[in-house]
Amino acid sequence: MDFAYEKSQIASQAAAQANFDAKKYICGPWLKGARGGPWTEVFKPSFEEALRKITDNFSSQYEHLVTQTAYGGANGPAHPAGTGLAAINVQSIAAFRTRDEKGYGLILSHIGYEPGIKEKIKEQVRSVLTGAPDIPAVTAANNAIAAAVAANQAAANAAIAAGNAPPVPGPLPPPAIGVAGQLPFDWLGQLYQWIDLNLGQARQNGLLTASQDSEFENFKLTDVGINRNTISLAYEAARESNQDIVNPHQNRDQPQGAVSDKEGWLHVTLYELAAMADQSKPI
Repeated sequence: MDFAYEKSQIASQAAAQANFDAKKYICGPWLKGARGGPWTEVFKPSFEEALRKITDNFSSQYEHLVTQTAYGGANGPAHPAGTGLAAINVQSIAAFRTRDEKGYGLILSHIGYEPGIKEKIKEQVRSVLTGAPDIPAVTAANNAIAAAVAANQAAANAAIAAGNAPPVPGPLPPPAIGVAGQLPFDWLGQLYQWIDLNLGQARQNGLLTASQDSEFENFKLTDVGINRNTISLAYEAARESNQDIVNPHQNRDQPQGAVSDKEGWLHVTLYELAAMADQSKPI
């Protein structure tokens, strides 16, 4: 993506976060389906921050949708169960299903703000996620298959070492399958991950790799504004841009005391200036 164009898209997305209808949205909607910086630097952090503020008696929408660590989630504890917890179990399951519906609605209204993006999201649910297995089931099946392959290989190696012909490999466990016509329990988390990787992140291609340095060649201090925080803001902008590109710059002539390997390439030009600016008087 052209540097100036991406910056204009980031500015537009930032403006949407500063001025949106709070009765309809929890943050500014994702404008024009703009990949890269507008998604990673502006919309996604704003959307996920707002999700943290939507809670029920069991979990937040952020835990349900993003990390999937809610009760009953793929990475979370099981719904409360046991003696005397029957009513709580029912409430937890009901809350989980309610968060599914609300989370999907938030995705369609915010991420699917543009009609074309909304249709892609709906099609992913209809054609891919419906009938698909849940991720824990896929992980368990893959682990079982890997273990069976390793056992077959070990048996073959042992036979060959003893001077015998390797035995016929044992059967492999079946892969995970879903239930026809039904969504897996973690479908919403799978959907959000798919959106992030396939719609939000910058496309990973050779052209992007070849042209990635143009962003740094065209960077100007005025891109972050001229004020008392210019140097600090420029450093952060350059560091975030470095994290977004296909092949981030690594340790290049890193001076002693640099914050991390990835920051060595810009340490001299911005980090030390930022440190001085933080200790200086206003510009």
